[in-house]
Amino acid sequence: MMCAIRCFSEEKCCLASYDPSTSTCRLDTSENCCVDMEIVDGWETFKTDKYETACTGCISYGMSSYKFSRDYKSWNGAKISCVCFGGKFLETETTEENNFIKAELVTRNTGINGYWLGGYNFNKNGIFEWISNPGQPMTYSDMHSSQPNSPTTELCLIYWKDFGYAWGDERIVINEGSFSVVNKNRIVVSEFTTDQVVSTKMLCAIRCVSEEKCCVASYDLSSSTCRLDTSENCCVVMEIVDGWETFKTNKYETPCTGCIRYGTSSYKLSEDNKSWNDAKISCLCLGGKFLEAETTEENNFIKAELNTINTGINGYWLGGYSFNKNGIFKWISNPGQLMTYSDMHHNQPNKPTTELCLVYWRAFGYVWGDFTCSEKLPYVCEFVKT
Repeated sequence: MMCAIRCFSEEKCCLASYDPSTSTCRLDTSENCCVDMEIVDGWETFKTDKYETACTGCISYGMSSYKFSRDYKSWNGAKISCVCFGGKFLETETTEENNFIKAELVTRNTGINGYWLGGYNFNKNGIFEWISNPGQPMTYSDMHSSQPNSPTTELCLIYWKDFGYAWGDERIVINEGSFSVVNKNRIVVSEFTTDQVVSTKMLCAIRCVSEEKCCVASYDLSSSTCRLDTSENCCVVMEIVDGWETFKTNKYETPCTGCIRYGTSSYKLSEDNKSWNDAKISCLCLGGKFLEAETTEENNFIKAELNTINTGINGYWLGGYSFNKNGIFKWISNPGQLMTYSDMHHNQPNKPTTELCLVYWRAFGYVWGDFTCSEKLPYVCEFVKT
């Protein structure tokens, strides 16, 4: 608590970390709520709520405020940083707004060669569009007369100091090594998918990177169709179709938003209703595994969390299975080994030959029970630090 208070008392502190084993309090006074993190056992991080938008040192024009960052980032890294701050990449849509920004850059005279802004050449044809409206031509442009000079390779928009802060093009580094690729696969249409026409699969991948919530994209060479999924789910439903390729970005280390931590693991309590097998696949697809609660302490931690969130859901799958239809459950990662710990309810399993999958039952206070594997329930995934 004292660590958090120290952060709050520091004018520029947004984040603080504390290690109770050494009583170490680490403050970050960069005014940046999006600082780099690392996973270390025993440490906790506190984020203050005193910043509505991390806009210290911003300037205002009309209804907007603007932050001139001097952090050096790639174009995509800068875009992500703006979102992290609670804003967006600058899109200057009028002469007046653009001139205001240019005048400020001239006044600051930092010596920096250029500043990224939120325009992108999606079709490698020298025509830039704002990333919030990729199919819409710009209603205003301040492109220098010599620009764009490399329309097929320099795809990102920048204020160039050498041009008096008129616009120019510059290169972004994205290569196919940034994606895992699956041939003859495409994303199934859903409420989260959009289809666009782009000239190359690389542009399709770039559009996915440019979308905050896109993790997977599919491309059909014959029709130049790019299908983006913006569900933030790297495990979207696929179908096999000739001619299509699916790209999965590497920008998500582990999609564990909203996870809880215990020991060296993080846990995702998913409320998606899936069969036991589909839940197992989903955990693997997310980069984790089905929960195997191997100690009293770990199991009690999960049960306490289920009681706390109190969703009213009847049960949650976990990774135990009765391989021999005899009522003896084993963890799926060790099908030949007996469980060293069990929290089975005294009335369970009650159908050992037909209910082969393990579940936390709400009616039993989240003690374990058996259930028919084809039934659909939420589930718990575990992400183990390696």
